[in-house]
Amino acid sequence: MAVKTLTERVTKSTVILFVGQIATLGLNMLTVVVLARAWGEESFGIFSYGLVIVGLFALPADFGIKPVLVRELSRQRERAAEILASVLGLKIGLTIFSMLLVNGLSFFLFSDVQIRTAVLILSFSIPLTTKVSTLRIVFESVFLADLDMKVPVAFQLLDALLQLTLVLILLRLGAAENWIILAYCAALLPGFIGCVIMAGRRVRFRLAFEKERVIWFLKESIPLFIYIGLAMLYERLDVLLLKVFYDEARVGVYSSAFRLTAPLVFLPYVVTQSLYPAMSRIIDGEEERRGLIFSMGLKVLFVLGLALGLFGLIAGKPMYKLIYGIGFIEGLPAFQWLLWGQAFNFLTFFIVDYNSSQNMQRRNAQFVGIMLVMALVVDTVMIVKYGVLGAGAAKWMLQIIGAVLLVMLSKRHMDAIQVRTFIRVFFFLFILMISAMCLHYFNLVGVIKTALMVMMFVVGALKIFSSAQKKILVRGLKAITSPGS
Repeated sequence: MAVKTLTERVTKSTVILFVGQIATLGLNMLTVVVLARAWGEESFGIFSYGLVIVGLFALPADFGIKPVLVRELSRQRERAAEILASVLGLKIGLTIFSMLLVNGLSFFLFSDVQIRTAVLILSFSIPLTTKVSTLRIVFESVFLADLDMKVPVAFQLLDALLQLTLVLILLRLGAAENWIILAYCAALLPGFIGCVIMAGRRVRFRLAFEKERVIWFLKESIPLFIYIGLAMLYERLDVLLLKVFYDEARVGVYSSAFRLTAPLVFLPYVVTQSLYPAMSRIIDGEEERRGLIFSMGLKVLFVLGLALGLFGLIAGKPMYKLIYGIGFIEGLPAFQWLLWGQAFNFLTFFIVDYNSSQNMQRRNAQFVGIMLVMALVVDTVMIVKYGVLGAGAAKWMLQIIGAVLLVMLSKRHMDAIQVRTFIRVFFFLFILMISAMCLHYFNLVGVIKTALMVMMFVVGALKIFSSAQKKILVRGLKAITSPGS
């Protein structure tokens, strides 16, 4: 595929995903805020804890198959029907197992009837959700491999809109909390059915069990399954430890920050989802193309992460009060730490998907195993001593260390240009972050402080891209705005 054509297709896919995910994220955040304000710290803490538990034990339904499935569909589009037939049967079996597993473990782990009930209801979202790559991803993968993002984005937007609408209606009617949680899950059903119908028009689906193909997919996915399982535990360890050492109220306060920052992984998701099929098709001898995709991906995520970190310092306090009210203000410092942590996590997210596209899944599994051990120590110490603030600061430290660690584990399979690109992006982001944090605590007039931070962003965004890369970005944007695009 010519660079110009690839640039146009990737840019179009990125814009569609970006706009759709922004809208979806906005609706999801609004739903979370509505529930938090209506239920209060304790009830919202139970709901958040239920989501964490269901997400964690839904992993067998995921099994790390998504990157392998999209990669193989990108490489072997003519055999899509055969590939999907085997994966569909496998996913149905794994999804049923996950639903039984999460409810069985919930019964033995929790004596609190409220938590058990919340987990039971939320488990019905496992086959329908897009937040974990379970059954629904089989149908979405058809569009992802073709770099045609309109259909999955439209149905994800429908999910979020229905969730918000049903939550508002039931709260207005004074419905019990369990009925609201049930509606929250049921709102995913129309989008799931729509995705199945649209995918069926593009590829003829059937159920089949080709033993060799299923075994091959499982073998390829095992490192990714290990990675996803450990990564999910690593991401949610702070919430689990807050529940162990404190109570539902502290979980609710921290979740007010966590629920605003965690969904921001849609940003690296947008970038990597658009580039992943192109990265998967790269063959030996295409080092220049590989370097271009790697560099552009990291640098775009640098700009997005820097913008979020600065936004948290500039507008975090008034925004937090506006969204949650004064009752959750204790979560503000954790929110600001988490935003800067996400900036570095964006770089990690991209390299993880890059490794998967190059058949280097094992590096990801090794990385997250090390990070989980580190998190057990750092999270425990920080949370016991500092509570909610400690949880946010611990995640910030771990995200910075994690980005460096993953590149150290993966650098044998990267060329010198890729390693130098990462070092430049990482240190530029780190220096700007430290400068912005120091500036934030100086006793300066708010307008002056804001102006200086905006200048930091402009300088960072302009300096990070080379002249040739700026031209590629401009060409891609022109492709979006040109007539007939």
